[in-house]
Amino acid sequence: PDDVIVTKDKDMQMLPGWHMDWGSLEMVHIASDCYEAIHFDKVYGYKWFLLQMLQGDTADHIRGMGKCKAAPRGCGEATAKKLLADTTNKAEGVARVVELYKQAFGDRWANEFAEQAMLLWIRRGSQATLDEFRAYTPVPAADQDELGAAVKAIKLRIREMQYEAEHL
Repeated sequence: PDDVIVTKDKDMQMLPGWHMDWGSLEMVHIASDCYEAIHFDKVYGYKWFLLQMLQGDTADHIRGMGKCKAAPRGCGEATAKKLLADTTNKAEGVARVVELYKQAFGDRWANEFAEQAMLLWIRRGSQATLDEFRAYTPVPAADQDELGAAVKAIKLRIREMQYEAEHL
């Protein structure tokens, strides 16, 4: 409870807890159930994770949604904010991102969603599982099975790649 996150790394903005602005040394507390808080001209809380799902993270080579009908020139920060502007909670935000992924990727939406979420989610649990994001992400009930199958397939592919790497 006394830890403070002080970094220029935007990834940490999704984490609850104390955050200190690198320049001003001002502090803000982000509650564990926070969907969106704006401080120091930055978005904090769960919504930051969803924004990254759309815009990606060029520093970490994560493409996000890329070019699609909703973002014909690509989905950068401004477009991602516009696409989620009217969402007020996790359920609305996740439903919107799922719908955007369906529009952008068609039948591959679940695989793309799962892969991006696994790459972007800052893990918090003691086990740090690849699919930890699912415990925090209220995917619409109609889409849960498809997403679960995609997560399972990705985890299997990772295990196969680890096995191959160990036996080189």
